[in-house]
Amino acid sequence: MRVSLGPSEVGKLLNGVVTVCKQRDVSVSSLRSALIAKICEEGNSLGDLFVPTVEIPVVEPHTKSQALVVVGMKKQLDYSLHPLVSGFPFREEDIRFEEMHYQDPMTSGLCVIGVNDGCDDLPELRKKNWINCFDIDAQLGRQTLNNDIRGKVVATQPYEHVTRYRLEKVFTRLKSQFKRASFELMHCDLQSEEAFEAARKGAVRPSVQDAPIVYDIAIKYFKPPHIGLQIQCTGVNVKFLTSFVQELGFMVDSTASVRRLHCSRVGPFLAENAIVPRDISLSSIIKNVVNNRRIIAGYKTGPSLSSAEYTPSEEEHTEEEESVKDVDCVKMSWARGYTSV
Repeated sequence: MRVSLGPSEVGKLLNGVVTVCKQRDVSVSSLRSALIAKICEEGNSLGDLFVPTVEIPVVEPHTKSQALVVVGMKKQLDYSLHPLVSGFPFREEDIRFEEMHYQDPMTSGLCVIGVNDGCDDLPELRKKNWINCFDIDAQLGRQTLNNDIRGKVVATQPYEHVTRYRLEKVFTRLKSQFKRASFELMHCDLQSEEAFEAARKGAVRPSVQDAPIVYDIAIKYFKPPHIGLQIQCTGVNVKFLTSFVQELGFMVDSTASVRRLHCSRVGPFLAENAIVPRDISLSSIIKNVVNNRRIIAGYKTGPSLSSAEYTPSEEEHTEEEESVKDVDCVKMSWARGYTSV
């Protein structure tokens, strides 16, 4: 059943969080301005704007005394409430938009933006330290100025010696280090029962807000010098990710730089469920806000890490690989005296 909404009903629905897919070379401020302009354009054209009527007395002079006498009442539009006098229901300066996390114009992907009263809920959402997923296209042997995505190339290094197996060894060591750091940022002893209970519930979230923690790194494709990475992390920004990719290059005796950075997930929000720029409309914004309310209400703090799907390359393992023992480097040593739950 199709229901027609008036400006007052639409204004009540525009309170929450909206997710939009940002294109590359588009700033968040320009995306925010496009959303506000579309809401005002379509919101002010919702059918005929209702102008109330008022009853005014009809006054005529008396035939003999010429005194003014009320002879009747008539209805007339209340022009004091006419849109041309009092203004339209939706005005750009009355609509609030605030992004949950800043995104550089050189990046693309999912943007989480608070709408009106939803802006007041953003601090609480930031404290949840949701796990975000980034798809990165990097290039080995290439270093840019200040690690900018489109920065000037300032150095080159050989990359022919870098193999997929060598990168995966580095990833395993880094994940172990970040896992230990997550417990330290939670102010928890690794040998305590509290650490066991925290790990049993899923990925450990740091109690320090905006503390960068990398939970998983996976290779999507490996075609030297171009590689594709999927990083699942929390508390990171563009500067951290570009520097992190450069450090990965240093750890394999080369260098690396980011060519493309795309955000595909922010906590429970997925990029495929967000609004694309060509489909921005008042109805799509309202549907997205209502859907995001259900997602936030039904999402628990526990994480869901999804590894990237890829097919391992058929590389011949070196003698060093054959000598490596089958040891789980990420496994933590728990206390032996904890009680069962």
